[in-house]
Amino acid sequence: MIEIKIIKKSAIFLLIGAFLFCAISVLSAQAQEAPEDLFRIPGIIEGTGKNFAITDSEYLNISLTSSEDITAGIESAPEMIVMDIRASNESYFSNFILSGLSANTTYHKYQDDYHNYAPLISDENGKAFFVQDVSQDHLVFIQPRKSTKYINSITGGDCGSIGNWNADSKTCTLNTDVNDTIQIDSDGITLDGNGHKVIGTGTGYGITTKYSQYIIKNLIVSGFLRGIFVRKSGSIISNTVTGNSYGIYMEGANPGVNISNNSVSANTINGIYLYNTKNNIISNNIIGPDNWVGLFQTSSDYNTYENNDLSGNQMGAVLYGNHNILRGNTLYDNSESNFYIKSSDMMTNDIGIDNTIDGKPIYYEKNVSNKTYDDSMNAGAFYCVHCENIILKNVSLADKRAQMVFWHTDNSLVEGLTSEDKSITVALDYATNNIIRKNTFNWIKVAYGSGNNIYNNNIMSPDMMTSIYPSFGSLFYQPLPIGGNYWKRNEARCKDINNDKICDDQFFFDGETDIYPWAQEFDFNTPSCCSSVMFLPGIKASRLYKKDGGSEDQLWEPNYFGNDLEDLALSESGESINDVYTKDIIEEAGLPIIGGNIYKTFVDKLEALKNDGAINDYNLFAYDWRKSVEDVAQSGTLYFDGAMKLATAELKNLAENSQNKKVTIIAHSNGGLLAKAIMQELEKSGEAGKVDKIILVGTPQMGTPLAILSMLYGYDESALFGTLISQSEARTLAENMPGAYGLLPSEKYLERMEEPFISFSSENTRYKDFKDVYGENIDSFDELRKFLTGEDDGREKPDADEIDLENVLNENILDEAVEMHQRLDEWTPPSNVEVMEIAGWGLDTVSGVDYTEKEKMDCYASPGFKIPSCIGIGEYEPVYEPQFTVDGDKVVVAPSALMLPESVKKYWVDLYNYNDNNISDRKHSNILEMNPLQQFLSDIIENKDNSLPEYIETSRPDDYENAKPRIRMSLYSPLDIHLKDSAGNKTGPEIIDGHTIIKEEIPNSYYYQFGERKYIGFPGGENIQVVMNGYALGSYTLQLEEVKITEEGDEVIAHTVFTNLPTTADTTVSFNIPETGLADMTTLKADMDSDGVNEYEINKILNGTAVPIVTIETISNNVDHLAKLGFITDVKTQNFLQVKIRELSHAKDMIEKMDSKDNKNPKANQIKLFNKKIDDLIRFIENKFPQTILSPAKETLIKNLESIKIK
Repeated sequence: MIEIKIIKKSAIFLLIGAFLFCAISVLSAQAQEAPEDLFRIPGIIEGTGKNFAITDSEYLNISLTSSEDITAGIESAPEMIVMDIRASNESYFSNFILSGLSANTTYHKYQDDYHNYAPLISDENGKAFFVQDVSQDHLVFIQPRKSTKYINSITGGDCGSIGNWNADSKTCTLNTDVNDTIQIDSDGITLDGNGHKVIGTGTGYGITTKYSQYIIKNLIVSGFLRGIFVRKSGSIISNTVTGNSYGIYMEGANPGVNISNNSVSANTINGIYLYNTKNNIISNNIIGPDNWVGLFQTSSDYNTYENNDLSGNQMGAVLYGNHNILRGNTLYDNSESNFYIKSSDMMTNDIGIDNTIDGKPIYYEKNVSNKTYDDSMNAGAFYCVHCENIILKNVSLADKRAQMVFWHTDNSLVEGLTSEDKSITVALDYATNNIIRKNTFNWIKVAYGSGNNIYNNNIMSPDMMTSIYPSFGSLFYQPLPIGGNYWKRNEARCKDINNDKICDDQFFFDGETDIYPWAQEFDFNTPSCCSSVMFLPGIKASRLYKKDGGSEDQLWEPNYFGNDLEDLALSESGESINDVYTKDIIEEAGLPIIGGNIYKTFVDKLEALKNDGAINDYNLFAYDWRKSVEDVAQSGTLYFDGAMKLATAELKNLAENSQNKKVTIIAHSNGGLLAKAIMQELEKSGEAGKVDKIILVGTPQMGTPLAILSMLYGYDESALFGTLISQSEARTLAENMPGAYGLLPSEKYLERMEEPFISFSSENTRYKDFKDVYGENIDSFDELRKFLTGEDDGREKPDADEIDLENVLNENILDEAVEMHQRLDEWTPPSNVEVMEIAGWGLDTVSGVDYTEKEKMDCYASPGFKIPSCIGIGEYEPVYEPQFTVDGDKVVVAPSALMLPESVKKYWVDLYNYNDNNISDRKHSNILEMNPLQQFLSDIIENKDNSLPEYIETSRPDDYENAKPRIRMSLYSPLDIHLKDSAGNKTGPEIIDGHTIIKEEIPNSYYYQFGERKYIGFPGGENIQVVMNGYALGSYTLQLEEVKITEEGDEVIAHTVFTNLPTTADTTVSFNIPETGLADMTTLKADMDSDGVNEYEINKILNGTAVPIVTIETISNNVDHLAKLGFITDVKTQNFLQVKIRELSHAKDMIEKMDSKDNKNPKANQIKLFNKKIDDLIRFIENKFPQTILSPAKETLIKNLESIKIK
C-alpha cells in the first residue's frame, strides 16, 4: 500500500529539498502541533510508495512514477526540481518516469553535487525517463540551465576566471560579479566576494560545498533556489543574501557553522535554514525584512543564537530541537509570527530574558515553584518547564502568536492571559491538574497530561480550536453557571434561544466535548481603577538634613545662619562629604513674602483621591538631588532612619497594594530624568510592567540652556523656592554636584535644535579668545564640552567670588553626565507603559547666550555740576547676554520637555494666558499648583476620558492674532528696576530683613540679574510704571523691545534704546509704558539727587537710539573729566578750553536774550557767530594741540561741540 502525504502549511516547511527518512515521523508530529493556518509552502510532497504527484507548485506540477517502492521527499520550486531519495533495503535501482515537464526540452540533472551531471531530455509529452540508484541516499536536482564555477585547493580551479587566487591562504577573491553557481571542492578554502555579486536566475545554488573549514564572506548572493548551501562546518560571515528561495541553507554539519554579521532578506521561503545539524553559532545577523520565515531550525540540536535581529518577515524564528541557547535576540514586526519553539525535552534549552519579542522579554522558566507572575514582568512569551504551583495572572503577551507553554508543569493557574491581537497559542505538554480560565487565546494544545480544567476562555481561532493528544480527565467546562468556553469556530452554529448566553447545543471537537459553550465572547477588558501614584519632585525640591550632635540640622532649604551650604558640599568625585539624608519634599517654600506653594495643593489633590477611594495610596519620593538620577535609581537615597531607600523598591511596594497592581509615575522637572532612570532599572529586572503610566511635567529631558548660566556663573533658580543664597554660593555648590550636570544640554539637544544657542561676537575683550577657538557659534557637542571645561581656550579657574568669570567645570563629572544622558536620551517607553509629556509654554525662557561686549564708560561728577560727565574710554568689557524664547516655562524650553518620539502623547500648558487671567502666577517651579493641570492629572489617574481643561492643549498654542505682545527690557547700569502695574503688583528687588530678594508679583513677569546687568520682562497690554533707582555713580544703557509671538517664533515689532545716560547713587529715573505699548511710552525723566526736580528728560526714538542731551555745561564738565582721565595732558590746554567754552556760554546767553525780545536779524547774526566760534574751537582742537589733547578727548569734544550747534 502506497502512503503519500501532501505537506500542509502546518508542516512548517520542514522537508524542503532535504528530506531525511528518520525525520519524517517527527515532522509529521510537528505538523499537528502548530495552527493549520500558520505556515504554508506549495509544491512539496513526501512519503513512501511508487507514485508521487505535486499539484500546487508555483513552477511545474509534476508526477513521479517509480518501478520500485521508494521513500522520498520531492519539491518543485521555481527553476528547480529536488528529489531527496532515501536508501532502500529492497532494491538497488528503480526506473523513474518524471511527467509534467516542458515538451522536447533538455534539462540538467545533478546528483549530490554539480560534478555528477547528466542531461535529461523530455519527450513530446513532457516526460523524461532515467534509472536511479536507490541503494543509498541521494540528492537529485534538476534545473533548466547549466553553468558552474569550481574552486579547489590545488590550482584554484575556475577562480582565475572570476577573481584572484592566493595559493598560500587558499583564498579566492572575486574581482567581478558572477552569474553562475560557485562550488567549493576542497577543505579550507576562503571565498572572499570583495563586495561582488553572485546572481542566479531562480534555480540552483549560489554558493555550495560539501567540504569543511571554508570561509564564505563579503558576497551579495541573490536569485537562487538556495543562496548558500553547505553540509559541513565552516564560516559564513558578512554576506548579503537576498532574493533567493532559501537564503542560507545548512544540512548535516556537526560541528556546525559559524554564521555571523550577515544580512538576510527577501528570501521567499527561509532566510536561514538548519536541518539535521548541530553546534552551529548564529550571531549578529540581520534577518529580514521580507523572508517568509527568517530563521528555521528542524531536527537540529545544540545550536546557539546570539544578538540576531529578526524583523519584517512573515515569521521570525521557528525552532524544532533541543539544547538551544538563545541570548540577546530581538524579534519584532514579523507579520504572522515572531517566535515559535518546540523541543522533545524543553529542559535542555537555555533561553535568556534578554531575548525580546516586540520589545518584551521572553520568559523561559525552569524548576520554579510557588511563584506568581503578573504583567509587571512585561513578558513577550512565557514558558514554564518542570514548574509547580505557578500563578500566571493578568499578563499581556506580545502579538503574533506568542506562546504560553507549560511543560511538565502541574497544579498551576493561568488567568487573565491575553494579547492585543488575541493570537496567543497555549500548550499543556505532560502537564496535570492545571486551571486555564478567563483568558483570550487563539488555540490550545493538551498532550499527555491529565486533570486540566479549561473553561471561561475566549478561543479565537475560526478553524482550529485544540489539538488533543492522549490526555486523561481534562475538562473544557464547569457546571453551570460557570459553563465552558467561547469558541469562535462555533459562533455560526451556536443558537441561544433562551438568551442565557449558553449555546443550546454541546460543542464537539477533536474527541472532546464542551457541554456548555458560551454564546458570546467574554469581556475581560473592564479596566480596574486605579493605579497608585509615585511622585518624583524636581531638583532642590526635597529637603536635606544632617545630624548635628543629638539634633537635626536642616541644610536645604538653607537658613540665614550656620554653614548649611558648606555642609552640602561634595568632593571632586561628586560624593557627599557629610552624611546628608532626606525625609520629605518641599510642599511650600521658605520666606513669607517670596515663598509660596510648590506642591502643596497638588499633594492635597493626591490625598483627596486617596480619601475618596479613587487610589489606594501615593508616595512622595524625596531624594538627594545632588546625586545623578542614575545614582539615585541604582544606589538609593539615605533617609533619616539610616536606611537607603530605593525608588524601585518603593514603587514595587506601592504596586503590590495598588487596586490594579500598577503605579502611575508623575514626575516634575528633574524628577522626569529620575523616572527614566527608574524605568531602566525596572526593565533590567523585567518589572517595568508594574508601571502603567508615566507623566513627565516640565522635564528637561535633553537639558536646558539656563543650566549653563547656573553652572558657569551661579545663576540659581533656588530663588524661586524662597531661598537666599548668593551666586558664588550657588556656583560653588553646583561645581561638584552630579545632579546639576544632568541639567546641561545634552548631545541630543544640539542635534534637535536648529539654531546654535551659544554665540561669540566680541572683538575687543577676553571673549575674543572664545571666538578664535570655537568660531562664531558652538555648533557641536564636542565644542560645548570643551567650552564648559575650558579645555581648548586655556582659561583659568576663577576664585569663588569672581562670578563674572566663567567657571571651569569638573571634567570627570561632566563626562559621567554625558554618558548618562546618552542612555536616558535613547530610552523608549515599553509598549505597555503609556507616557505623556507636558510642557509649560508662553513664558520667556533662556534659550541661549551671546558673548558680546560693551564700551567702558567713565563717569565724573564735577563740583557744582548735578549731571555727571560720562565718557567712553575706548576700552570694552565682556558681556554675556541671555537670549530668550517664549517656547518654555521660564526654566525648561518646550522641545526638551517634549523630546520623546511622536507616538508619545504631548501636551502644552498655556502658562502665559493662564497667568494673564488668574491672580496666581504659575511657572516652572510651581506649575503643578495650576488647578487645570491638577484636574487633568486627576482625569489621567482615574482613567476618565474628559475633555481637556482650559489652558491645556495637544499642540503649541497658536492664537497669534489675539495674543498680547510682551515687553523685554535689558539694563546695563548701577540702577535697580522696579515695576508696578495698575493692580499694585510689583516686580523687582526688595530688601527683606537685610537681604535683597526678587519679587515677581506682576503675572508673567521676570527679573534676572547678572552683576549690574538686569533683564526684565512683562506682558504688554498693561499700564506699567517703571522706576529705576541708582546705587552708584555711572552710566546706563536701557534697551526695550516689544515682542509679538508668531508661528515662526518671536518677532520684535518695536524697540527703543537709551544709551550711555548718567546716573548717581541718588538718581531716580522714571517713565511709563501704557497698555498701547512702546509707541506711547512716556518721556524718560531723571532726577539726579531725588529732590523732585528732573535734571534731564529724554523722549524715546521709536525703533532708534536716544543719546544724552549735550549742553555747554556738559562740555565744560567733559573737559575737566578728560583732564582727570589724562586725555588732556596739560593744565594750560584745559584752561584754554574752559575759556573758550565760557565764551560759547556767553554767546548762547546773548542769543537767548535776543530770542526773548524777538530780535530776529541780530539773533541770526549771533547764531552765525556762535556756530563760527564752535568751528574755530574745533579747528584749534584738531590742529593746535596735537600733544596735549589725545585722540579720545578730541573725538568726544568734537562730537559734543558739533551737537550744540544751532541749526
